[in-house]
Amino acid sequence: MELQQQQQQVGQLEGLENATARTLMGKLINVLLALMAVLLVFVSTVANCVVPLMKTRSRSVSSLLVFLLFAVLWRNWDAFSGHTSRLLHVPR
Repeated sequence: MELQQQQQQVGQLEGLENATARTLMGKLINVLLALMAVLLVFVSTVANCVVPLMKTRSRSVSSLLVFLLFAVLWRNWDAFSGHTSRLLHVPR
């Protein structure tokens, strides 16, 4: 009887470990699904903002040119601001 009781206790402990693992796995899956939902909303928002800029060829080209101009200004902001301040500074 003691042996049978020990086997039942071991079986209950294994069941408890499996239940805990299943619970943790379920929570992990829920967290991953929530993160994927947030990522999907972010991608959808970005796509909805970009689509109007790409409807026609002229919009696509002008959007690309504006983006490139912004990137060049961002990259060379120090030089650009130095030239602008020298141009706007009027000696008296």
